[in-house]
Amino acid sequence: MEQPRLDIEVTLDDRRLRRFLRAAPHDQVPFAAALALTNTAKHAQGEVQEAMRRNLTLRSTWAVRGIRVQRAEKRDGLRRMAALVGSRDWFMADQLDEHSNIRRPRQAKYRWQPVGVRTDKGRKIPKRKRPNAILEEKGVYTIRQGRNLLVLQRKGRGRRQRISLLYYGTPDQNLDPAISLHDIARATAKRKLPVEFARAMKRAIRTSR
Repeated sequence: MEQPRLDIEVTLDDRRLRRFLRAAPHDQVPFAAALALTNTAKHAQGEVQEAMRRNLTLRSTWAVRGIRVQRAEKRDGLRRMAALVGSRDWFMADQLDEHSNIRRPRQAKYRWQPVGVRTDKGRKIPKRKRPNAILEEKGVYTIRQGRNLLVLQRKGRGRRQRISLLYYGTPDQNLDPAISLHDIARATAKRKLPVEFARAMKRAIRTSR
């Protein structure tokens, strides 16, 4: 007895394929590249924020929330598009740089480093304990040490007299960065960008018309 045959014919809609191949260099690939760069930058943003929490004394969430991402734009083209990761806060530049920097006060004569006025590293120094205000307190005076200025406070009398260093003022300060944003971004891009581009291309293919 002759067995029945089951024939299945599969055809390819080459018109849709040709449309996709024509559009890919100008539409799908730039779309996928911009999406992949943006998502990779977001990964780097998260890793920088986590490194800040581990390595810096943070008295609020302001600086962490200040790490922002600028999206890559498809319209910029493959050669020029870029996603950026950075801080909105000027004072974070020295902490996130690749190299040591010399920081000088923007307006004041000295850059003040608190020594004996902060009892808890996690808290801000109250206004009444800042340099200009504390100089009005009893027993507070300054002495010059080379280019620097020391703010001291004398308490007690005779043998019980005690002198505390409150602030150390310097015209400039050498700062070593606690975190390298550049290193984190490069390592994240190397690890995440190929994966994100593959995902973005799948989305581009799925949503192409």
